[in-house]
Amino acid sequence: MSENQKTIEKTEKTKETEQIEKIEEIDRTVNKTDWPLHVHAYSVHHFDHDKKKGKFILANYDEDSIIVYQAFKPSIGKYAIKNQTFKGCPDYSYTRMTWIKTEYLWMNHRSGWSTKKNQEITLALRVSHEGFLKILSLAFPGHFYATSTRFENEEQFRKLLKESRNNPSQVRLQWDPAWSVTDNKIGTRRAIQLGLKGEIAKEFIEDYVTEIINITPLVHHGLNNFVKSKDSKLTPVPVEKEFIVSEEIQKIICMI
Repeated sequence: MSENQKTIEKTEKTKETEQIEKIEEIDRTVNKTDWPLHVHAYSVHHFDHDKKKGKFILANYDEDSIIVYQAFKPSIGKYAIKNQTFKGCPDYSYTRMTWIKTEYLWMNHRSGWSTKKNQEITLALRVSHEGFLKILSLAFPGHFYATSTRFENEEQFRKLLKESRNNPSQVRLQWDPAWSVTDNKIGTRRAIQLGLKGEIAKEFIEDYVTEIINITPLVHHGLNNFVKSKDSKLTPVPVEKEFIVSEEIQKIICMI
C-alpha cells in the first residue's frame, strides 16, 4: 500500500470515527430529554431496517404491550390525552374506519409530522399484545397480494373481500411502502397499516388500549431541529424492532 493510499484510508477512518462519536452523542443527548418513549438517532439504528426487503412489522414494544400511532384533530387528541380514552368524545366515531400504524416514520409521512389539517396531534397508543394479535387475526387485505398463500387466486380474494364488507367487525389490512426520515419511499420494504371499524374498533378503544401518550412534542422537535436540516439522519425516533408473529398470523396478514 502506497503512502498516499495509507493517508486516504487514515482520513476515511477518522471521518467514520468522528461520525460515530457524533451519532452516539446525539443518542445520549436525545435520551436526556424526558421523552415519553425511548428514542435513538435514526441513522445509527433505524436506518438498518430500511435495507431490508419484504413485509415486516416494525414496532416499539415490550413483553406486554405494543405501540401503535394515530394522528387526530385537536378536539379528539386533547380529549384522549386528558381522559386517557376516546370513549365519550363527541367527535370520535366507531362507525368510521380508523387506521393504526406501528411505524413512527410512516405515521409522520401520513400526518406531515403533525402539520396536516385534522392531524395536528400525534398519539402513541399502548396496546396489549393480546389485543393486537386479535386485530391481526381478523385482518382482511384491501388488495390482492400475489405472493400470499392465503388465497387460491385473485377471483377467490375478490369474492371474499366483497363478503367481508358486510362484517360488523372489520379490520382492513394494507402493506404500504415504508418511508425514510427524509420522507422518501423505501421501495424494498413494506409497512403494515390496519383499518378498524365497528365492533373491533370499539373493543380496541375500550379494552385493548392501556395508555394514551402525547408524542406531538417529539414529532415537532424532530421536524424543526433535524428533518429540515443536513442532520436529518440524526433525527430522534422511537426504538423499533421486528415484531415476530406466528406462521398462522403471517398467513392471515399475507406475509407468506
